[in-house]
Amino acid sequence: MKKIPFAIMLSVLLLVFIGCSNTAQNEDKNTDGDAWDVSLTCAAESFENEYVITYSETKIISKTGTFTVENKNDFPIKVHISAGKGEQSLDVEPGKAAYFSDIATDETYGVGIHADVEEGTMIDVMIYDGKRSDIG
Repeated sequence: MKKIPFAIMLSVLLLVFIGCSNTAQNEDKNTDGDAWDVSLTCAAESFENEYVITYSETKIISKTGTFTVENKNDFPIKVHISAGKGEQSLDVEPGKAAYFSDIATDETYGVGIHADVEEGTMIDVMIYDGKRSDIG
């Protein structure tokens, strides 16, 4: 009879250790803070006198005062972030990263992206809190 409670307790402990191990591995993958996938589909094509910005539904918040923007496309993009009345923009070359500095911490920002592409084109972009030197 004592073997069954011991086996159950041993199984529970084993599951707890496995769960803790996976949590530690996941935390190691994102040591530079939060990351947001702000990828979107271009809402409309820009023309000579029409500059189109497509806005992501994702909201971002900085804890560090810096955002790293990673352009995962084969075309250049311009990323716009806005909070309150202020807006900043940043050009990001294809396959590269660029940085927004002097970002207000703990303030929610909206993200918009402009690219000279056809309507319906997928624009693949990641934003990271903090300065990431391992990308782009």
